[in-house]
Amino acid sequence: MSREKPAVLFVDGHTWEAFSALAGVLRMRGFAVRHVTARPGGARLRAQQQLDVPLYGRPRRLVVPRSRPGQAATIPDADLPALVGTDVIDVQAHDDLARAVASAPNPVAALGRRVGSKIDPAVLYDKWVMAETVARFGIPTPRVWDRPTARSFPVVVKARTGFAGTAVRVAQDADQLARAWDYLTSLSGDTPFVQAFHGAGLVKSGGVARDGDLIVSAAYLSHPEPTDPKGPPLLAAVTSHPRIEGLTRRLVEQIGYTGFFNTDWVVDDRGNPYLIDLNARAFGSWPALQACGVDFVGAYLHTLDMGPRPVPAQVRHGEYHRVLRFPFPPAPSRSALLLRRRQSLEIIEYRRGWLGNRWASVSRAKAELATAQEWARLRMRA
Repeated sequence: MSREKPAVLFVDGHTWEAFSALAGVLRMRGFAVRHVTARPGGARLRAQQQLDVPLYGRPRRLVVPRSRPGQAATIPDADLPALVGTDVIDVQAHDDLARAVASAPNPVAALGRRVGSKIDPAVLYDKWVMAETVARFGIPTPRVWDRPTARSFPVVVKARTGFAGTAVRVAQDADQLARAWDYLTSLSGDTPFVQAFHGAGLVKSGGVARDGDLIVSAAYLSHPEPTDPKGPPLLAAVTSHPRIEGLTRRLVEQIGYTGFFNTDWVVDDRGNPYLIDLNARAFGSWPALQACGVDFVGAYLHTLDMGPRPVPAQVRHGEYHRVLRFPFPPAPSRSALLLRRRQSLEIIEYRRGWLGNRWASVSRAKAELATAQEWARLRMRA
């Protein structure tokens, strides 16, 4: 009798390259994957989901997508435990769906916990709990208030659970603060909070840990698409930041973290970093950082007991690599769109060897679909 393949369950609200790349690696290494995603809300999402089938297999469409920007996706009355048999060894979930994973009965909740037994698992998806928890361990975070008040501006207003910065507002005065507070309260149904603003810079860190032991990590810089300055990164490069690297290690150790993670740090005028976000999942820039020499793949497989601990390697600092994004962001012209297509296809071929032929074939199809969709938009605008 053949053994059941180990499987990883992906839970998302839309097609996302961070998960697709990881699924490609797993399929190439002989794993199975499961996919829980959103009910199609339009032709574009339906087409993207159809392209993902060769990579993930047929999805279970249990997720109710966000009805407006910033609103959390949900899984009402979902029987997640029925999707997790003895073959599933990890769950990767979008930030706004991590709460559903954490509140599900075992074995789903156990797989999604990722932190030590004495740590509230809400630290992984509730930004208020995260700030309170890490402050106990001496990790600096911006000052927070649980009511719509501030002594100086600007300030940041946040929903407790959010995704990709969509449930965050910067208020320049008391009137903007009140409006942002009311909007985010109605958006999420939870009481938001106010956070001190530090605007001298943003540095990220990402890595993989096991029971609080940091296996690989890197501080990195990212730059967005010029036509979409608040959107996901277009470029990412490893950078040297000993303070953030040390604080990241302390964070992982203190909460006993296991798995992929990504953190965001803002910097004040004196160069002091403050932790503002913790994402307990594979993150969008990891393939670009892997191309810089950070072995996320080897480290992740090690956390699953599917490979040895990776040997430390020489990491190339300051070498920017592109981050794939589907669908494409708005292009200013047809020539810019064709350049994006060519660059995306080049990246796909470059990464085919370590993300797999199945991932590459699906990604090429996504690039062509994204090109056609954006070409149609540009023609309508002309």
